[in-house]
Amino acid sequence: EDYQNEMEHGLNALNEGRFPDAEKLFQSCLQRQGGDNYAVHYNLGLAFFFQRRWDDSLQHYQKSLVHNPTFAHTYHGIGNVYETNRMLDQALEFFTKATVVDPKAADSYFNLGTVMQQLRRHEEAVKHFQVAADLTPEGAGTYINLGVSLKALGRVNEAIAVYTKATSLPDPMPQAFGNLASALHEMGRDREAVDVARRGVQIDPNYAHGYNILGTLL
Repeated sequence: EDYQNEMEHGLNALNEGRFPDAEKLFQSCLQRQGGDNYAVHYNLGLAFFFQRRWDDSLQHYQKSLVHNPTFAHTYHGIGNVYETNRMLDQALEFFTKATVVDPKAADSYFNLGTVMQQLRRHEEAVKHFQVAADLTPEGAGTYINLGVSLKALGRVNEAIAVYTKATSLPDPMPQAFGNLASALHEMGRDREAVDVARRGVQIDPNYAHGYNILGTLL
């Protein structure tokens, strides 16, 4: 029997957060004709990742690479395992490999930026976030993180510009308003900061940091 039907059910389970079920279905795929392939091993790597079974995840990601060494998502998956476990040098290695295989791998550029932030290498973080933003200009999280690194470098006006861009996206994140308000406050623009912070808590009434900012400003 072909593995494709079980693969589809496994992907549904993965998307629904039923990771043990997804694992069983992908393991079953391996026993079927044609099922021992890079995609099944990659998805098993994901299922194990979400169950925090790091060694099993890495094992199947590596098997995926044996079948297909040009699949950028697998390098990214390995990078995620290492970043989650704060093995940052290894994470950099594999996120970089993902961008070599696929120069349009926006998620991998983003994660290169987050690793560089953890290493306090903000100049390099800015470069990676800028590439990610160019590739996915609708990504609010990229602009927020780019702003964080710009602010850490003392480039506050540039941070204000990218936070402002994040707040203007169709589905903005409240953190964009909070970070923008903080940056405006740092530049002495408190009246604007209050208005921005209020917009953040209007979007998410549970955004605690927004209320903290308002408490500072009012």
